[in-house]
Amino acid sequence: MKRILLLVIALMMITVSAFADKQEWIDKDYDFGKAKRILVNLTVPDELKNGITEKETEEIFLEVLQDKVTNKIVPLGYKVKNLNDVNKDMELLYGINIEELAKSNPSEAENTFIKYVNENIDLVFNAVLLEYSTGTRYQEGYYIYVPKTESHYVSNGMYGGQIVTTHTTEQQYIGPQNVPMTYTTVKFIINDMATKANVWTRIDKREREGDELFGNSKPKEVFERIIKSAFDDFTEKIEKASKIEE
Repeated sequence: MKRILLLVIALMMITVSAFADKQEWIDKDYDFGKAKRILVNLTVPDELKNGITEKETEEIFLEVLQDKVTNKIVPLGYKVKNLNDVNKDMELLYGINIEELAKSNPSEAENTFIKYVNENIDLVFNAVLLEYSTGTRYQEGYYIYVPKTESHYVSNGMYGGQIVTTHTTEQQYIGPQNVPMTYTTVKFIINDMATKANVWTRIDKREREGDELFGNSKPKEVFERIIKSAFDDFTEKIEKASKIEE
């Protein structure tokens, strides 16, 4: 099923060799208020699949989708579907199991899926996982200042003395080292199905360094932040458009 959707949007994707942390283009004239039926999907390319990546990213994706999008815009009159919902719809509408059909007759399955999307979906929101890995980066040595506490006895002669504590800082050298890194990149492609036009594209690339206090970060943690950021911005667009319509 995901292979079919990937074929549908393949022509609208571009290959990115180098870019900043975040690139984005939005059609400022597009009315997000009219897109009442929305299909949201996560695509994980075969080269990134390893039996874990595709499963944990999908779990995170669907959970965040429910929390950040579905729960907020469905009460406003919108319908939000994922591919599981589409499978059920197609069984009811066409009496077919699209995943089984894709195995026996990929061409017919693709055409049937496109027919469904054209007739039942206004907007396709597709997230494509481009990078999901860990590694290391060489870091030069550097100095930091750390707190330092000293206590010493101060004599008052014949009257005795007391313990005096002072708080200062001292310079500490951190030697060169290979620090753990997390690399995660997601591309978001939002297309209007009536015009077949792209209305929103975002590439969110994040590199996160591990630290001694919290340990090494994981790709799934960075992925979740990226997805939440995109869904928050998308929902805000929908909510604003909905208020304008009122």
